[in-house]
Amino acid sequence: MFSATTAIAENDAWIVSTEQALCILEHSNAYTSSGSPVIIIHVASCPNPDPFAGATAGKSNYGGVSKIQSTGDDTLLDDVITFTAEQFNCLTIDGVRVEDGIAYIPKNGTCGR
Repeated sequence: MFSATTAIAENDAWIVSTEQALCILEHSNAYTSSGSPVIIIHVASCPNPDPFAGATAGKSNYGGVSKIQSTGDDTLLDDVITFTAEQFNCLTIDGVRVEDGIAYIPKNGTCGR
């Protein structure tokens, strides 16, 4: 499973559930297969690598103005996370800290650490 490494400050990490982190890491090839220099992940849609997957879920139209609602239930979990391709390629399970079912994924990858 995950192992705890050096403490990651919350503002330097994406915060997702342990299950979501596992899904993202297990399907990393799907996210990098497009060759895009930027990886955008809609966390609740994992393993769908489409950066717009789930973007319309929870949208309501109020007189032509759309409102996107969070998929989190009043939690501090991130709905969408982004990386450069280089940062994402450096991400490993060993670089993710898990506490009480919450995973802290470093925003800048773990290359060279």
